[in-house]
Amino acid sequence: MEEFLIQNEQLVIWLIAALLFGLFAVPFWIKKIRLEKHTHVQDIRAEEFGLKEPVSLYPKVNPDICIGSAGCVAACPEEDVLGIRNGQGVAVNKALCIGHGLCERACPVDAITLVFGSKTRGVDIPRIRENFETNVPGIHIVGELGGMGLIQNAFEQARQCIEYIRKDLKPSGRRADSEIYDLLIIGCGPAGLSATIHAKRAGYHFKTLEREGIGGTVRYYPRKKLVLTNPLDVPGVGKIHKKQILKEELIEVWESIVEKQQLDEDIVTGVNVDEIRRVMPGGVGVGGDGWIGDVGAGAHSGDWGRSSDGGAGVVGSGDGKGAEDADNAGAKPIFELICGNQTWRCRKVLIAVGRRGTPRKLGIPGEELDNVAYSLLEPDHYTDESIMVVGGGDSAIEAALALSEQPGNQVSISYRKEKFSRLKPLNRLKLNEALEEGRIAVYRKTNVIENRKDSVVLQHEDGREEVMANNSLFVFAGGILPTAFLEKAGIRIDTKFGEA
Repeated sequence: MEEFLIQNEQLVIWLIAALLFGLFAVPFWIKKIRLEKHTHVQDIRAEEFGLKEPVSLYPKVNPDICIGSAGCVAACPEEDVLGIRNGQGVAVNKALCIGHGLCERACPVDAITLVFGSKTRGVDIPRIRENFETNVPGIHIVGELGGMGLIQNAFEQARQCIEYIRKDLKPSGRRADSEIYDLLIIGCGPAGLSATIHAKRAGYHFKTLEREGIGGTVRYYPRKKLVLTNPLDVPGVGKIHKKQILKEELIEVWESIVEKQQLDEDIVTGVNVDEIRRVMPGGVGVGGDGWIGDVGAGAHSGDWGRSSDGGAGVVGSGDGKGAEDADNAGAKPIFELICGNQTWRCRKVLIAVGRRGTPRKLGIPGEELDNVAYSLLEPDHYTDESIMVVGGGDSAIEAALALSEQPGNQVSISYRKEKFSRLKPLNRLKLNEALEEGRIAVYRKTNVIENRKDSVVLQHEDGREEVMANNSLFVFAGGILPTAFLEKAGIRIDTKFGEA
């Protein structure tokens, strides 16, 4: 045997090489072939269901660098966002990406970049620097409005943003009753709550202003809706390891954070910020692009604080504190947040609101009636009713499904298109089941053109109008990005077409 091995050394080497190739390379190539076939199937599905166009962030693969390791495919926690085609990574179901960024970190050759929009579908994003500051010095944006909708990302962005602010602004050390703030945070969803925690830890004199309730958009999801997230590290609370958590559980987590961190007095709910003004001491307004103008009649020297008259400029207090505040502020502008008949003043602003902004209305007769709603909180409050849901996105489908599960309800969906696009696979599956069971009726290529107390008027594609008995009308037509609010503050909006 030994003599045979010596005489056939070259043959033995080739046999060992073939064995190693069979043990390692063959399974690898079999896996690649399977991935390629699966990607082809997903490609067809993405085209059919309208999942090729991204909603916001998605991974863009550089084919000149990609080596086809498939590490990105394995790393993605969502369903089939990425695949393998012709031996290289490719984004397939772009609309399903929610911006985890795990694929980008998993790529061994840095071939993946997270980008906004595509060549054909732009995404509007406020202009933000690496420190989360906009083109208006002193105004920062974090979270969903800046393109990062994932809870984990929003929490981390807010932490980083406060760290950047600390480099530029030291806590003033003002007494608690002083009404000029170092920082005002707008919004108390995940990003706003994280910013609140870290601003308090940094020792800032600040307030968080929230239009609705603590938790932001999540609070207005239907009951028992699953919120997908990654393990989350919350200061003072610890790690939340669940990857799937019910809306109710997440709200309890938010409320426990507020209690444990003693944030009750730092968060003011029921406050809607109508406008952000950038002003100089003495009542001179400074625009985001450097314009200077008179803030308003009647402005005079005095206390830079919070006024209840809604007037612009400074409010005299007669105690000399205004001059002290002006001296401390130096030549730097101060911000005024106009909230109805109140004005809050600060040195820095951190905007942490969602992209949904104001719910988009239909603009139809009867929309002002009290049987119209733009969110669904308690599905079990609706029983034995005829209900029309307008919309074709995930929110509309989830609401219709929840309402169809309540006793005695007859639920209909009005959608202006032929096919539902960009739906999550699970929602599509549940909708098909509900259609087969007769729990939901879908009216495609239709528009609700009038709402009445006990009916709605539905217009079909051919112009035919149909009056349908109806008790409640739910409108899920998306939201209006607060572009006007941002632009009025001087913040520039860029439309991204497949750009980082």
